[in-house]
Amino acid sequence: MRIHDINVEADPNKHAPAGPDPVEADGTDEGSLDPELYKKHAYEDAVKEVDEILTFSWGLILFWPVLNMVIQCAQLGIVVYIHATADLLNPFTIQSASFELPFEILWFLDYLEAFAVAGIMNAIYQLGLGLLAVAEYLMISPDAFSKGLIISGIAILVANTAVAVYKCESAVIEGEWHHGQALAYYFAFVYLFLRYSIGVQSTKGIISSLVIGAVLLGFGTTMENMADTLSETTKPLKWTKLVIWSILAFYIIMFLTHLAYVLM
Repeated sequence: MRIHDINVEADPNKHAPAGPDPVEADGTDEGSLDPELYKKHAYEDAVKEVDEILTFSWGLILFWPVLNMVIQCAQLGIVVYIHATADLLNPFTIQSASFELPFEILWFLDYLEAFAVAGIMNAIYQLGLGLLAVAEYLMISPDAFSKGLIISGIAILVANTAVAVYKCESAVIEGEWHHGQALAYYFAFVYLFLRYSIGVQSTKGIISSLVIGAVLLGFGTTMENMADTLSETTKPLKWTKLVIWSILAFYIIMFLTHLAYVLM
């Protein structure tokens, strides 16, 4: 059969048969699907997802039949893998498991670790700086144990700096940290000691204030004098500032060293 011609007529006075009245909707699924049908679809989707995540298979371990159960799923970049077995003698045994985080989270955790370690080291620095500040303040009217405070403060600062540097450099050499982490680590110290040097950051924290206060009281200082001493040494004095600037300069050098590695 062949169609020879088609006639099309357009008449603006004619209208198509009236259709059903429009239904008002707010854009949600509520009311747009039968509740029972919705439950059925949700159940089917859940079963399908479980089938994709959990798989079973039979195998032999030393000629003994075992049921292998593998859970493998990935959500938001997080990958979870668990391999477990079950048999007549061992109801449930985990053979292997792994948990992988996306790069963004790992990157965040790497730098969080660097700043956390620097924060712990800073608490020890505050003890050393606090001892020096108190000793310098007491040297105005010399006290019997001022020299002991100076020696203790210097020893704490030197030892803490050595431990801080060893922690970072050994981690980089052994591959536990990369140079970016080391850069963030030393930047934290540069930032902290810069705040100490300009008097924004107190030389003593809560723990160091308690320790220094206990030392002063232990050597016979009255509670009033102890409180005055801690209050007057919140900001570093002349010689304590010199020590702070020296440590700051050292950490700036370490920061620039690892910055050069990062930029290479």
